[in-house]
Amino acid sequence: MLLYSVIARSSDGAILVEATTAGVEGNHPQVTNQLVQKLISNPSLIATGNRKTFANSVDLNGNGNGGSGKYNNSGGDLDGIGGGDIEMKGFWNGWGAEEIYDDSESMEYFFHVQRGESVYLICISDDTDGQQHRINYSFLLNVQKEFTLKYTPNKIIKLNAYGLEKQFKQTLNNMMHHCNTNRSSLGHDTKTSQLNTEVESIKNIMEMNIDIIMKNETSITAMINTTDDLLDESMVFKKRGNKLKRVMKRRTLMYKLILVGFGLLTIYLLFVQICGFDLTCKEDHGYY
Repeated sequence: MLLYSVIARSSDGAILVEATTAGVEGNHPQVTNQLVQKLISNPSLIATGNRKTFANSVDLNGNGNGGSGKYNNSGGDLDGIGGGDIEMKGFWNGWGAEEIYDDSESMEYFFHVQRGESVYLICISDDTDGQQHRINYSFLLNVQKEFTLKYTPNKIIKLNAYGLEKQFKQTLNNMMHHCNTNRSSLGHDTKTSQLNTEVESIKNIMEMNIDIIMKNETSITAMINTTDDLLDESMVFKKRGNKLKRVMKRRTLMYKLILVGFGLLTIYLLFVQICGFDLTCKEDHGYY
């Protein structure tokens, strides 16, 4: 059964909205808040779009009885979660790769975490059966879908703590109640199985796309570098071309001046030969 659910902002851990099943009491908010803070300090524990279940044997009425002391997922441990000095362990990553420990039956509470865009969606259950965990994740995905339709990441960033208590709490309560009162039908609902299959397929596609993007990024980077080099070379070539053009113009002008000077010199020499160096030509009067 779902006992408590909460939506927290993934950037700073601010609780946006929470809901508790009627008749359930205890320190669920405090324990969950500590889990949120650990997730924020270790964001690599759950990537955006992924999910994971954490479990412990803490008494959520506030009496910590120790914990399993185990954590078998990358990203470090989650010591200090819950009342007293409580330890938690992650045992199911939500994608069908189960890591069920022999002592999972002794775990009293399970913290199911779905990381969406800009938020963590968390619910606490006392279910030990794996099929019930899938139903709980189906609940989180439905909540995420409903939440995403109403609130964009930009709007989420601007919200104050508990800023959605009036707008979304009733919706969250209704969805929790529906999940708790219809578990039998939900457990045999083909849509739940189909959802698990679709989610697994989407995960595989996302992984393939990420690999393709990483490979393309290398090629694109190389193309950008080559383009930059060609651009630099073209600028150098243009500068050299302009410089050569100016040199050729000056050389052509110099040749023209030389030709003009040579022509003037030739004319002057002709006059010298005829009239002498003083260029005073006298008329030759001949007598017969």
